[in-house]
Amino acid sequence: MTPPPRTAAAVPDVAGPPLSRAEAEQLLAEAIGQSSAEDTEALLEARRESLTRFANNEIHQNVSSLDHTLTLRVRVGRRSGTVETNRLDSSGLRQAADRALAIARLSPEDPARPSIPRPRPRRPRSAPRRWAR
Repeated sequence: MTPPPRTAAAVPDVAGPPLSRAEAEQLLAEAIGQSSAEDTEALLEARRESLTRFANNEIHQNVSSLDHTLTLRVRVGRRSGTVETNRLDSSGLRQAADRALAIARLSPEDPARPSIPRPRPRRPRSAPRRWAR
């Protein structure tokens, strides 16, 4: 099943909350689905950065941001290409997939490079006791 296309309104605000698990899984599935390479691996990273500036022993400026970065790694035979993007809309994902594929096709072959591992079934996990209430 192909996930529905993401519109600009559906793209999370980088200053807002992190993606939910369902949103992240949908985004990763769409990113992998955009690739026409033999093997595709997607990694989604969320990074919160903060900065506090002081002047005269007082807080002068406090800034915090949240940024999401998607890394796509594709394989074509023994060639690979990797691209990172923070454009998480359908157009950005399509461009990232196309660029990763173009990089892989132009890269030299690496006979020693192993193939991308296949996903394994996930086992449900419960929260650690210290988190359970």
